[in-house]
Amino acid sequence: MLKRMLGCIAVVIAASGCFVAHPVVDVVEKAPLNLSDPPPISLSPVNFIVVHQGNVEAVMTEMIQAQEEPVLFCLSGTGYKNLSVNISLIKGHLVAQKKVTNKYRSYYEGRQNGN
Repeated sequence: MLKRMLGCIAVVIAASGCFVAHPVVDVVEKAPLNLSDPPPISLSPVNFIVVHQGNVEAVMTEMIQAQEEPVLFCLSGTGYKNLSVNISLIKGHLVAQKKVTNKYRSYYEGRQNGN
């Protein structure tokens, strides 16, 4: 009897290995991205004054007369160049990110946006 039961179990196990289930595929529409562009930023004006050994006293006097607190932030020529390059890199990164966002928008919303 035990041999018979083991034989039945073996047949069931062997037969279940032959069974192939067909996966059910449901097509789901892409959800809209619903991503709006950020509002443009409004930057405050910045006035750079080039100060060097020959005009430092005149610049300080002018600022005091204009009732501005004279504070100096100094950069070397190399530091200023590096700052300029860094700002340019940031701008390039922002442009690249906008392109990525537009590609996502085009994919999800099915439209072309050249911005």
